[in-house]
Amino acid sequence: MRRIRVIFVLVLTSLLVCSGSSRLSRVTMAKGEIYVIRAGSSGPVLIKPGELLQHGDTIRTGPASFAEVIVQNVGMFRVSENSELKMEELQQRNKTIIRLDKGKAGFFLLKQTQDQDTTVRLPTAVAGVRGTKFLASADGGSKVALFDGAVQVADPKNATMILDKPGEVKLKQGESLEGRKPSPLSAESIADMKALEQLFPINLEQVPRTIPEPQVRMPEGADLPQPGK
Repeated sequence: MRRIRVIFVLVLTSLLVCSGSSRLSRVTMAKGEIYVIRAGSSGPVLIKPGELLQHGDTIRTGPASFAEVIVQNVGMFRVSENSELKMEELQQRNKTIIRLDKGKAGFFLLKQTQDQDTTVRLPTAVAGVRGTKFLASADGGSKVALFDGAVQVADPKNATMILDKPGEVKLKQGESLEGRKPSPLSAESIADMKALEQLFPINLEQVPRTIPEPQVRMPEGADLPQPGK
């Protein structure tokens, strides 16, 4: 079964690369009513586990509904109920932008390389990440709650705060990060993250990586055909 799943992911990745479309992203788990609004479409449609997501798609969850999404080379995130999240940038090779406009989402990301740019945009803040576990909230402003790893949070005026140990920061409309310090993780953030983690075990092994290009060894002098042979 594991081998079949790996082959399935590799085939999907190859098809997307050949078509020149977005990097592989798909819904791996869904509970309740999960909708997707395709870029350029007129309205939301129900989406099921296994369906692919593309650059510009928006995921919308209803009451008591949750969704898990994986993004190639980046990791996975779980969208809580009554939330709206957009795949804002999936086309550039090393740049990923996820925009949370409403609700909450938990992010479980792979360790990112120096050339990767992974960003989560919120109504009043932007979180740049390097491989981490954190909760983002877009209800009545913005909140970033770090559980593991590191996140750099920036406000609309580019004032920044680095979270490199468990803690959180809230930012309402018009507020600045200037002179602010992180707060300890709140009971609400801990409970929200625990609820998302307990839906199913977290398994980052299912996140597809880029297929390495085949290594072609150029022939050296001794490998070349010799005259008269």
